[in-house]
Amino acid sequence: MFRERFYQQLMAWFKAGDRALIIASHEVNEIAHLLTDVLMLKQGKVVCAGTLDEVTTRYAKVVVPADKMKMAETAKPIYVQQEQQGMTAYFEQARPEKLATLGEVTCPTLAEIFIAVQQGA
Repeated sequence: MFRERFYQQLMAWFKAGDRALIIASHEVNEIAHLLTDVLMLKQGKVVCAGTLDEVTTRYAKVVVPADKMKMAETAKPIYVQQEQQGMTAYFEQARPEKLATLGEVTCPTLAEIFIAVQQGA
């Protein structure tokens, strides 16, 4: 409750004038609704940047069943999480029609994108 009130006050301050606001946080999902632009760093280097819309549409999350894991790996995901019944693979700038042949395609959350970018190649 305190954080939500804090974010409301922060946005009121931001909208009250011609201002820029930089928020640094590891609680990405908590602040995603406040963002217009995103910048992700890995070891001090920019690994992802753009507007929130650009970043969230650049990546796709695919739940891949076990029988399609090899095919998914050849599609070069940026990050893979092994699951009991297959894997969850994250792709950057891949064609949606190609990904649909691998499994269920969804839009990852900003936090999932952050983890994929940080843990990936």
